[in-house]
Amino acid sequence: VDGAALPRNFLESAVHRAEVPLTFQDREGNWRRSEWETCMRTACALIRKYRNDQAKREEWKVTLDTENRDRSYLFGRLLAVLEQAEAATYGKEDRRETNALRRLTRYTQQPMRTYAELRKKIQPYLTKLKRDKPGLDCQYRKLLDELGGLLNGLRLDPASLNAPLEDVYLLGYSSQRSAFFTKKEQNETNTDGGNTDE
Repeated sequence: VDGAALPRNFLESAVHRAEVPLTFQDREGNWRRSEWETCMRTACALIRKYRNDQAKREEWKVTLDTENRDRSYLFGRLLAVLEQAEAATYGKEDRRETNALRRLTRYTQQPMRTYAELRKKIQPYLTKLKRDKPGLDCQYRKLLDELGGLLNGLRLDPASLNAPLEDVYLLGYSSQRSAFFTKKEQNETNTDGGNTDE
């Protein structure tokens, strides 16, 4: 308003709200994913605005930045891969929350430790994907390995690697998810009679 900087407490409030997805429930206890996604996208917009204002340039983008080596951003991308790998095994009517989202708050506080737990929990889903959708299984495994390698490449000690995440993890999470959905839409268009050339 009036060209004033975005107050930090507005940003923190939006990020905190986005970090508790399972609080978005109706009276019957059903998760309202679309409302949480709206909250998450709003938080991402505020993060970008705040961070870019601080840097005085367009440093943080909406689209997936595969060159970004920020630890929190990489962990956000990793979270999106874990979530999508599990969700890809669900049926159309299955509305349950993934293990990744159920543990989101803990993930933001202890990312490396929680990632190790989630990686074990994702194995049965990857096995199912390997059997039913081998192309997706290969894509998710490759991304998990690639992102794990990038995090190792930061050469941080275990305590620093497991330190609480900064708010930009939401940008990594959101942009990685968007990249999955964009690719899926392109594949569906090609399958429906569009140009199938790679």
